[in-house]
Amino acid sequence: MTIPRVASTLAALAALAALVAAPEPARAQVGLPVGGDAPSLHIEVIKPFFDDPGLFAGSRIATSIWDASVVVPFEGAPTLFARLGFSFGTIEGASASATVSKPRLGAMITPRGGLDLEAHVDLPFTIEMGSSDYATGMGIFANYEELERFQSDSWSFGTSATAQSELDPGAFIGIRLGGTLLVPTGGGADTDLYAVYSAFGHVPAGSSRLRIEVSGIALVTEAGPTFSERSFLFASVMLSRPDVRFAPDLYIRVPVDESLGGIFNFAMGLRAHMGG
Repeated sequence: MTIPRVASTLAALAALAALVAAPEPARAQVGLPVGGDAPSLHIEVIKPFFDDPGLFAGSRIATSIWDASVVVPFEGAPTLFARLGFSFGTIEGASASATVSKPRLGAMITPRGGLDLEAHVDLPFTIEMGSSDYATGMGIFANYEELERFQSDSWSFGTSATAQSELDPGAFIGIRLGGTLLVPTGGGADTDLYAVYSAFGHVPAGSSRLRIEVSGIALVTEAGPTFSERSFLFASVMLSRPDVRFAPDLYIRVPVDESLGGIFNFAMGLRAHMGG
């Protein structure tokens, strides 16, 4: 698929997002909260499972990715947030490895009309600890749709729009469309543009909420390989309990295609939300 065709596809998805955006107040929270009465803290831990044999063969149970986000709302102004991740890896026969992700600063708004808009910048440095740096690769592949977070020596700029529509009381479908620009700080490296996209639905399930999502990331700027060879698809299922303390989310994410074969198998994750 050529870049003009990719651009036209993204434009069509953006138009669809505007069409399906739900008018207020028919909305359900997706991602970090926009607005609110007070600051909030959001903690996530991801347990990745890598293929064996593979790039991270022998990965031990302690291997995990940790993430913390602080969200600060302002009345009549964008909601600001800061985010930082930590990747910890242990492989049988190797010393432990750890990497602190690039710090992320961003803002979110919900304009009248129903779209959730988000923009962010990742500052161009990571911190690698230990005699090995394989935790950096684990952080990239464990959540490949945000691979830029553990890419060292680069700025990354991202933006996304999320729209959802209520089909029945409490039942929503929606789409998310965005892009990430990865700009190396050193000379000689190429600037890369990625498209990120997803379609999702979530419904009440007793006292919980069930969310199903198909999502992907595609490298737009590389010539040569076909678009399917430059794209990566994932499916995820999440169960949330918004009415209990910490409003936990439990999910599993698996690759749909074989693009990450020999590296990544699947991941399980848990999120907790405090304040707001």
